[in-house]
Amino acid sequence: DGGATKVEVTPETSNVRTRVHEYGGGAFVLAPGGDGVIYSNFADQSLYWVHASGESALVCSSGDGNIYRFADGDINPAGTHFYCVREDHTTDT
Repeated sequence: DGGATKVEVTPETSNVRTRVHEYGGGAFVLAPGGDGVIYSNFADQSLYWVHASGESALVCSSGDGNIYRFADGDINPAGTHFYCVREDHTTDT
């Protein structure tokens, strides 16, 4: 393990997983400046940011009925913008 220490950073009730592409895409990204992680929570498919302080915030809702799904996030090099795939399941049958 190279002396690394495992640290849980998301709330215990979280499940860092996504249904994007049906099989799942990248479900998290390290936040700018090492300030925690931004992740997709499987239960509601919404995006959350857990800051290094432990404070958690909703970044983007999946909408009524979980119609949006998010994955494959990335931060631009300046750390000022977050980009991700958003699937829209408004018209799923």
